[in-house]
Amino acid sequence: MVMSEKEKQSRIYRNTIFLYIQQILVMGAGFLTARVVLDVLGEEDYGVYNVICGFVMMFDLLSGAFSIAIGRFLTFELGRGNLEQMRRIFSSAMLLQIFIGVLILLMLFSGGQWFVEHKLVIPEGRMNVAVWILRFSGIAFFVELLSVPYNALIIAHERMKIFAFIGVFQAVFRLVNAGLLLVVPWDKLLFYGASALLVSVSVRMIYAVYCKRFFPECRWSGREWRSCWKEIFSFAGWSFLGYSSFVLREQGVNILLNLFCGPVVNAARAVSMQVCSGVSSFTSNFLVASRPQITKNFSSGELQEMRDLVCHTSRYAYYLTLFLALPLIFNVDDLLAIWLRKVPEYTAVFIVLTLIYALVDTLGQPMMTGLLAEGNIRGYEIWLLILNGAGLCVAYGGMKAGAAPVFVYWMAIAVSVLITILRLLLSRKAYGLTLRGYGKKVMGPVLRVTVLATLLAFLPVFRRAESFWHLVLNGGWVAMETAVVIYFAGMGQSERVLLREAILVRVRRLCGRAV
Repeated sequence: MVMSEKEKQSRIYRNTIFLYIQQILVMGAGFLTARVVLDVLGEEDYGVYNVICGFVMMFDLLSGAFSIAIGRFLTFELGRGNLEQMRRIFSSAMLLQIFIGVLILLMLFSGGQWFVEHKLVIPEGRMNVAVWILRFSGIAFFVELLSVPYNALIIAHERMKIFAFIGVFQAVFRLVNAGLLLVVPWDKLLFYGASALLVSVSVRMIYAVYCKRFFPECRWSGREWRSCWKEIFSFAGWSFLGYSSFVLREQGVNILLNLFCGPVVNAARAVSMQVCSGVSSFTSNFLVASRPQITKNFSSGELQEMRDLVCHTSRYAYYLTLFLALPLIFNVDDLLAIWLRKVPEYTAVFIVLTLIYALVDTLGQPMMTGLLAEGNIRGYEIWLLILNGAGLCVAYGGMKAGAAPVFVYWMAIAVSVLITILRLLLSRKAYGLTLRGYGKKVMGPVLRVTVLATLLAFLPVFRRAESFWHLVLNGGWVAMETAVVIYFAGMGQSERVLLREAILVRVRRLCGRAV
């Protein structure tokens, strides 16, 4: 069945709402979890846990490229209605993830353990526990690899409701584990690592049961999986370059901070990433909900609809990030003072710079989806490797020369700006997204909204938040003025009409139910 453009946008908004409800619950549980874990483990153990988990996540570069390829090919074939080919792709994907997972475990349990014992800065007396955290994290990583094909199927079918349910379950499970830290008589860090592994296994089982129940293509296809390997490997081979550069950059920053500044600064980075992850997750939910439609538009030849959707998604994803980021940026010190009992050094500035990075990166994400849908990604991935690699090398040189820890964040922002420009230039060739059209539809409104909202944010309700409610009022003011600026300066007349109509429909439905 062919959906109209209005029906497609309606599905995107509906799926976004499901994911937003999930994310409100997940973010609340995540912030509470971070506070409890940091308080119970202490700065050093918390920093040790995060630097080791970050080290394990570096191995995601071996599987991340295949994960991108799996999601792209499943969604592409679903857009063409080829369920038999989807079954072959799913079988290939499962076999690939098992092979890659076993390879990563062997590397972690040999060379990875040597790196932790001889290179990372670990407090005295905690090396044995750190090695066990490495093992738990490695096994959890392997289990999560097996969930990738199932996640790709759920996203391709746009079943965001179950995706949201599983996310809430995972967040609540983690919060329960954090609460148990207060009462368990064993080593707190060791227990937290083992319980994180239990969460991963439980989530993996839920994904498998749901997909096998509702998706007929979620079946092993015998010897037919071989026919998909060449295509997947060709796409994933180039994806590997760009994806590995992103992983190395993100986790390389974590290791650089550990080597030059110690685990306490890693704890500050972990807190800042927790805040930024909560904000970015709201935006990523909108991007996840729109991603299948961008790919399906390309596979069905609807290029104008695809370009419009890329611009629409870029602009509104940025607005969503700005709406959440500005209140945090202007109230970060008060938030940390109320949220955490002891705030690690550099946490506030790390949060601000990470949020600025998230704003820049948001603009390029829909264009990246368009490039992946087009499929000819060799040049794009090579340039990603060059830019991210150069940024990490400059960051290392700066830290070696005695630069402050914030230097690595400024380098990440600069590289993100260059990557966004790269995506725009390549999108012009890949699917006809012109510079003039993108500037008019996206960059003009985005810059106008950012400047006006930032200027108004300098007018706080209270100069200093002396209580939680003062913080709420200050943050509420920034959020409110940002929303007003977005409505009047960032939306067209037709968009404002559609928004008002959508709100009226919701209000009438609520009033009808109340009666």
